[in-house]
Amino acid sequence: MMRVRERKNVVVVGAGLAGLVAGWRLQRLGHEVAVLERSERPGGRADGQWIDGFCMDRSLQTLHSGDRRLLGWIGELGLRDRLLPLRPLQLSQVHRGVSSPIDPQSLMGVACIPGVRKRDWRRLLRWGRLMARYRPLLDPTAPERAASLDYRGAADFTRLYFGESIFDRWVAPELNGSFAGDEHELSRVAALLGWASCATGQARSVLHGLLRLGLHEVPMAAAEGLPVRYGVSVARVDEAPAGGFTVECQSQSGARGGLEADAVVIATSAGEAARIAGSMLSSAERDFFGAVTYGPSVTLAAALARAPSGIPQLVRVPHVEGLPVESMLVEPGIAGGRAPMGCGLITLRATERFAHANESASDEVLEKSLLGCVEHLFPMSTESVRFTRLDRRSESIPRFDVGVYRALDRFRRVERDRRALSRRLYFAGDYLIGPRAEDAVVAGLRAVRDFEDDLSDG
Repeated sequence: MMRVRERKNVVVVGAGLAGLVAGWRLQRLGHEVAVLERSERPGGRADGQWIDGFCMDRSLQTLHSGDRRLLGWIGELGLRDRLLPLRPLQLSQVHRGVSSPIDPQSLMGVACIPGVRKRDWRRLLRWGRLMARYRPLLDPTAPERAASLDYRGAADFTRLYFGESIFDRWVAPELNGSFAGDEHELSRVAALLGWASCATGQARSVLHGLLRLGLHEVPMAAAEGLPVRYGVSVARVDEAPAGGFTVECQSQSGARGGLEADAVVIATSAGEAARIAGSMLSSAERDFFGAVTYGPSVTLAAALARAPSGIPQLVRVPHVEGLPVESMLVEPGIAGGRAPMGCGLITLRATERFAHANESASDEVLEKSLLGCVEHLFPMSTESVRFTRLDRRSESIPRFDVGVYRALDRFRRVERDRRALSRRLYFAGDYLIGPRAEDAVVAGLRAVRDFEDDLSDG
């Protein structure tokens, strides 16, 4: 990779995927980088840990072969032989309490999803014409380009063109597997971008799969090659009188200090970004950050003494089924994999409605309810549970409801204006792109690209 002519001092706030990939790329370009993380571990939502040979994730995130930036970064980190190729996943879906294999990538496969009515799947003939109209605006690395389409929800759009059963049995379960919030409020842009990135309905195929080891191996490897300071909270970032920035920090022991930087990348949640950079934000930027909302998450990982399934499966659970789970990853163990040979691993994500309704419930109550759903779909599997790990967060996954992509477009235009005035402050986070791991990586890389463009123009 070419190195920049002028070495800059850059502070990156946040050691999630977005912050780490930004720091990694900046360091490779020859800049001096410092990454500040208030927790004791890197990764954010991509964090996890090994317990007795089982990979216990804090979130349920699967990948597909279209995740080019994340997979490319894995190669740069030297992890290709350990994590790739992806372990193929069978996509399944629950209908009337029974899980069956599905193929939601092909239109014929969508027509065969249990519960899709014949009168509705015939309307899928409109698919090619509609996607040909929208595809030029669909860029997963710049979702704001589709702002002109952000005036209708995914539910209204799908029901209008394809019917109720297509929404209930295909679109909603697919979106609920990644996005937070009410599927009826979600922007149709989110659905269109997902179909574009997965090449749904196209001749080329996209492989859905799992990394051979946990996703948390990626941020751990990246952090080892970066100067990351853990246990450091950033109180605020201000513009320095002589140019650049001052970064006011505080350690967990209460000791205060400061850093000077030529540029700052804030890779935190939207609320944290607004707090840290508050003194430098315009009213339009404050309005944008204030409007970003997040949904809660409850994830349960269960280590099993025996596998409930012979092949890895991602089971989608439509909300119309009335179960407390919206997706479930079931894995049989393999040698050198995420679970020991002969054992099994189940990672499930609860519905947002369940998370809201059980905010004050104990971990034991939540685990019992969620394991009951596992037992319902995979009878007798819970008898072999060795141990579990529950992760619950009140604000975890960014929402992309109708209007968000228009707000993103306005925010990007404001950011370009501020950068034109030589403000070297950049934001990176999944709330700017999408909720998946690939989206966080894209956000970090885009912040670096903006910084490079500014140096070239300066």
